[in-house]
Amino acid sequence: MLTKIERAARDQRIRARRRDNWTLERIARGEGLSHQRVSQIVADIPGSRQKPRRCVCGKSIERNSVTGLCRACLLDSGFKAIPQKWTPEAISEALRRFHDRYGHSPRAFDLSPAQARRVGHPEAAERFYQDGDMPSLQVVTRRFGGLNQALSAAGLPTRRPGERMT
Repeated sequence: MLTKIERAARDQRIRARRRDNWTLERIARGEGLSHQRVSQIVADIPGSRQKPRRCVCGKSIERNSVTGLCRACLLDSGFKAIPQKWTPEAISEALRRFHDRYGHSPRAFDLSPAQARRVGHPEAAERFYQDGDMPSLQVVTRRFGGLNQALSAAGLPTRRPGERMT
């Protein structure tokens, strides 16, 4: 005969096992659980804790690390760090060069080939790749906060929102 406490503990273990089996089945079938919820559930199952990824030197690394090495080991292995090509001065110079070449300030789609194709300006996408010396819109936005701020810093005319070029 089980005591009341033993029975409660047994019932709790059974419920947990049923929940885990049911959840794992849902995970296996891919039915409506978010990745965050799945990782929470899997982390709660005993013995299934994910260990942090570690480099060969023992330092923890980011989960999205492609090489599996920390930055120090990567540089020690002979990997050359990508130099920071687009400084604010270099971006300003490239924007001025564009203005001199084409007679107008660059628009957002002039610096983003995908956007140029999407809005119906494939020639701008081709021009971006042919010139090869222009920063992308993302780089300009990260360095200056936006294209208009970059144009102002380069001393070029800016457009107000919605203003079209003729």
